[in-house]
This record gives sequence, structure tokens and C-alpha cells, in this order.
Amino acid sequence: MIQLKRGVNLSHWLSQSDRRGAQRRGWITREDFAKARTLGFDHVRLPLDEVQLWNEDGSKCFDAWDLLEHALDWAEAEELSVVCDLHILRSHHFNQAGVPALYTDPAELDHFCCLWKQLAPVLATRSPERVALEILNEAVARDPADWNRVSGAAFRTIREAAPLHTIVLGSNWYCTCTTFGDLEIPDDPNMILTFHFYNPMFITHHQAHWTPFGEWAGDISYPGIPFPDGVSDFVEEPLRSKMIAENLPWDAKRMALELSEPLRRARETDSPLYCGEFGVHHKAPLELRKAFLKDLTSTFEAHGIGWAVWDWKGDFAVVDLAGAPTGIHEAMIPN
Repeated sequence: MIQLKRGVNLSHWLSQSDRRGAQRRGWITREDFAKARTLGFDHVRLPLDEVQLWNEDGSKCFDAWDLLEHALDWAEAEELSVVCDLHILRSHHFNQAGVPALYTDPAELDHFCCLWKQLAPVLATRSPERVALEILNEAVARDPADWNRVSGAAFRTIREAAPLHTIVLGSNWYCTCTTFGDLEIPDDPNMILTFHFYNPMFITHHQAHWTPFGEWAGDISYPGIPFPDGVSDFVEEPLRSKMIAENLPWDAKRMALELSEPLRRARETDSPLYCGEFGVHHKAPLELRKAFLKDLTSTFEAHGIGWAVWDWKGDFAVVDLAGAPTGIHEAMIPN
């Protein structure tokens, strides 16, 4: 089975990006893989979008497939493992309004499995000790039974095409810890269970423009309660109510409590546990970011949980756009 300890997400390259051609090729290069290794990471999580790898008519976008092969080559050369995560589908986006068609249209489920029938054999040519296959990023089924049905079909498809490789299975509803009780877990000895950890949102998404929690541009605090002076009456609704509801104490002990359900299911199924995403937005104060990330990764490692921080050089930024380290890796990977 693949071993995943300390990783980083290579975001906005083959996922969630309009870059194409030379611009896409230049966003992540061999140098980034080498630098990730130098900073102490042992693997990368590689998000992959359907629109990047496949054209509208279902034909392959060969430039993107070439980049995928390069990524696997570069990782191997740097002795980095890779988690290949099918991130966004045309029928499923974790932030879309309404119920994704993946859960309501049988043809879309067939199509999803067909994508894996093409992708899994390519990944299966690589060492099972270096490459893992993650079914889907952040399922958002309104009924957990729908995610169990979809993930089960995809799991069987992947296992047929990649009998020796580790499959990564996440929980429903944004891959949160609280939904693990509803997850149907296959009886498979070569599987990793994954969750994401972005609580509390006013800390992790401070001034992140795409979420309502990011509307607050004032002070925040960690450890302790995010707003130690309380929430002013002058803050407008609905932001004020969100701030009051989220103004709860946070520290390493609270983080450990949040992990109780994933840890329970991992013990029940004798499966390794992995946090595939967590992070603190770059607009949060640097020392706060480092304190939060140090506590969280220390908590993961105390429980034997591998992790991959979000992200390499996006909005959560292990390195800046020039490739210089922002300093947060020092909190997660002690010398």
C-alpha cells in the first residue's frame, strides 16, 4: 500500500484553471516537484478536472494528458508519491447550486465510471507504491445513500482497472468529518479513507472572497475564540449571526475531538486515514496561520493520519507566485 505522510496539493494546474498552452505548462514544472521535496513533503495530491483531460465530445485533451504523464515522471524522479484526485466533473462541482446530475441521472454515473475506465489504466502503469487513485473530490449528495451508490460503482470500476493500487475514498458533504457515519466502506484491504478539515471557517477562509465567511476583514484570533472581543452590533446580518455561531474556542484538543468519527471508522475497517485538504487563507496573519497549521498537523501525526495541505501556490500558498516559500511549511514540517 502507498504510504502518505506529508503532502501538498498542486492546485490550479490541471484543475480549477483557465490556463492552457504555455501558460498552463509554466504554472507547475519539474522545479516545483524538486522544491516540494526540498521543503520536506513526501507526496503531492494532484487535482484533475474532466474539462482539462477530456473535450466536450469525450475525446482526450492530449496536452493535459501529457502534463499528467510529466507530473508522474517528475514525482518519480523526486521520489514523491502522487494522489490523483478526480476533482471536478461536468456533472459534479462541489460548489454548484442544486443537486449535481451525477446523483440523479444514471447516464452521468455511467459517464463517470467511463472516465475512470480511461484514467485508471494509465495510472495503473505506475508503481502501486507511488500512485493512488482518489474517486472524487468533496461529494455533495443531499442523500448519503446517493454518494454510497455512486462511490461504490466508481470503486468497482477503478479496482477492476487497477487491481494493485490504493483507492482513496472520501466521506459525503464536502468530505467532512461528521458524515463518516453514513459512509459505506468497501471490504478492500488496499484503501485509504480521506476527509477534509476547514473548521473554523472564519479562521481558515479569512477574507476568502468566494465564501460568505470571507466577508469579515477585521481581526481574528487563534488559539481560543476567533473573536475574543465579541461580535459588534454594527456587523450586518447574516454575517453577524454566522460570527456569533462560530465564535467558539479552538485549539489542538478541539481539533482532536473533530477527528473522532473518522478515527472510529478507520479502526472499524482497519483502514489508514488521510486528510487530503486543509489550510489557512493567505490573508490571515502569518503567525496565526503557522500556529493553526502546527497544531493541526501535529494532531494528525499524533493519530497516524497522513495529510496534504491546500495548496502549493494558490490562495493558501506554501510558496508565492515567484516560488519563494511563504514560511508556513516550517510550522508543519519541523527541522
